[in-house]
Amino acid sequence: MKTVSYILAVLMLLVASTACAQIDVAAETPRDTPIPVSIKTDIPAGATSEGPGWIIPPGVNVHTIDSTHLVVCAPPGEYVLQYRLDWLHIETVTFKDGAGNDVTIRSYLGHGKYDVRTTFKVTGGAVPPPPPPPPPPPPGGKYQVMFFYEWGQLDNLPPRQQEILTSLTARDQIAAAGHVFQAAYDRSFVDSGKPEKHAAWFRAAKPMSGPLIAIAPKDGGVVQVFQLPDSMEAVMKLLENPTEVKR
Repeated sequence: MKTVSYILAVLMLLVASTACAQIDVAAETPRDTPIPVSIKTDIPAGATSEGPGWIIPPGVNVHTIDSTHLVVCAPPGEYVLQYRLDWLHIETVTFKDGAGNDVTIRSYLGHGKYDVRTTFKVTGGAVPPPPPPPPPPPPGGKYQVMFFYEWGQLDNLPPRQQEILTSLTARDQIAAAGHVFQAAYDRSFVDSGKPEKHAAWFRAAKPMSGPLIAIAPKDGGVVQVFQLPDSMEAVMKLLENPTEVKR
């Protein structure tokens, strides 16, 4: 069997084609609306392709349905979508020559190039800001109390802070004032988010470092987090009026 490894140049000149396509997308869409996007191509089955295909602009979220269909969503603004691809169609053909020998060639069947773009607009005002957090509980209320600290750094804290974090006397004093002591957690619990029943407390404490005291209304509500005071007297004063304490 004889094999010819080249593509027939004459056929390439005769069959070569320039691909034309248009991206189909609504010119203008209200915000918060999914936007279908598609492009119709004439790439034959068996052809190989190179290129990025869809080029999505920054700020646009995309869900891919298949290689020619998308659904996009974006905040208000104007965006440019692109589709860029080169394809080449080659088929292996075997025939017998005049001497009865099998001859195999790679026959060129066509090629094409897509490089198209279009603009679409998402209308609507700016995204509204999130609602403000609920106001903190009024002073003089009763609170749930939780401590956070790093176990490996406990010995480095001042003795009075160590006592706040570890002594039953401190916890009894909190309870005697009508508050509810929940727990004292190592920082690793904050990072893990477990147990889940205290996830809101962990989220509130996560941005802050050092030994902390967190409080929330006794019947539930917003969690406030403060640096741990340096004495039990200061802890009780904080619980009397947390709105006056700077974080």
